[in-house]
Amino acid sequence: MIRLGSGEFELFASHLEPLIGNFTLTKRFTHDWCLARLALDSLGILKGQAGGGVLFSGECAAPCYTMLIPLSMPEFVAINGCELDALTVAFLAPRLEFHLPTSGMIQWFGVILDEAIVKQWMAQELIEGRPDQRSHRIGRADASVVRRLSSIVVRALQNHAEQPALFEDLRAREALTQQLLDASLECVQSMDEERRHQVGRPRLGREQIVRSALDVVQGAGSDIPDIDELCRVAGTSRKTLHTVFVEQFGVSPHRYLLLRRLSQIHGALQQADRSETIASICGRFGVWDFGRFSGFYRSIFGVPPSMVLKAAQLS
Repeated sequence: MIRLGSGEFELFASHLEPLIGNFTLTKRFTHDWCLARLALDSLGILKGQAGGGVLFSGECAAPCYTMLIPLSMPEFVAINGCELDALTVAFLAPRLEFHLPTSGMIQWFGVILDEAIVKQWMAQELIEGRPDQRSHRIGRADASVVRRLSSIVVRALQNHAEQPALFEDLRAREALTQQLLDASLECVQSMDEERRHQVGRPRLGREQIVRSALDVVQGAGSDIPDIDELCRVAGTSRKTLHTVFVEQFGVSPHRYLLLRRLSQIHGALQQADRSETIASICGRFGVWDFGRFSGFYRSIFGVPPSMVLKAAQLS
């Protein structure tokens, strides 16, 4: 089991399997970034704490479905525009993009299920869906079921931390695995039942707008596009683009582009050699107002850019 406690979110992000994607800080962290994991034979469990506001865009690696449930709530947290609460479960399919913004520190737990198990549940009609189709499910689950699953995950991680040899016994591992499978299945089943009674407004075209805009941003390298370029490629108006970004990411397109540029500069500072300066790195990314940039950088990362540059050049 990996247990992390660090003010550096990069260490947290590098161990957050099976999620693959990009983390962008949106607010300065106020707590540590922590992660506890336990791998079993056909599934895994994890409990994490994101220390500040962050935006994750990516996917779950194959061959895993990942169930995420919040344990504590910031002002805003959503997945693909669906706001979460303590009873909202995100059941994320592999190889399928999703976006998760959070406005501040959040604690959560997760269950990582082998894709073969989920396909078997579908084939046996224990849950909705077809084995040959993949889609994310985001919705409310029965409160007692969520509490049961949460209790099993938290107690298992705590016991494993206090007694590392506990689950070396095959019978103990099998018993925990079966408990987790039963509780996870019940959780998804209660989501399916809830969805049958929900009537929500359609989200026509939102995923395509986001995908088109992100393709441009991610393919531009250091040449961050402007809002008009995103509108042109996505085939939408500024108003619609703003609405979709706030809904999906919790920030406006302008703020998102600023944060992307800041994240790129942060990475460049960490990799800088002795010949580089703050001005040369900022200039590479089209930043000229160093005073304003430095204040913005410090508000997100908690230290001035000069400190990060100096540490990189001394290492």
